[in-house]
Amino acid sequence: ADITAFFEDGTRPIANGIRSISRKGEGLALSTARYEAQVLCTDIANKRMHPAIDTVTIRSLEQAGGLSHHDGEEFLHVLSGHLVFISEFYEPLALESGDSIYFDSNMGHAYLSADGGPVTILVVATTEPPK
Repeated sequence: ADITAFFEDGTRPIANGIRSISRKGEGLALSTARYEAQVLCTDIANKRMHPAIDTVTIRSLEQAGGLSHHDGEEFLHVLSGHLVFISEFYEPLALESGDSIYFDSNMGHAYLSADGGPVTILVVATTEPPK
């Protein structure tokens, strides 16, 4: 399963004055071959941004099932651990706690643990290409 599956439906459309709160530990749990996720603010449909806290433990592109790509853009911030960001057009990039990256999600990408230890990341993805 890909996290973009959660971007499709929801309980209500986006409107002026909306808000959604996700308390610590209350995100919707999602497990994929790539990571364990806590999908945040899932009670609002048709959002332009889709936040999640992911925990990455895989160390190889093969374990990830190859590169992922989808419409939109992504912002990733490393909360803890040592991440390797793999992408289609660039050399692998080491990211440490406190580091961030913003990128085009159509570019193939994968997140790997540099040392096999858990890496906790905040990911905010959009589902639409930039205008």
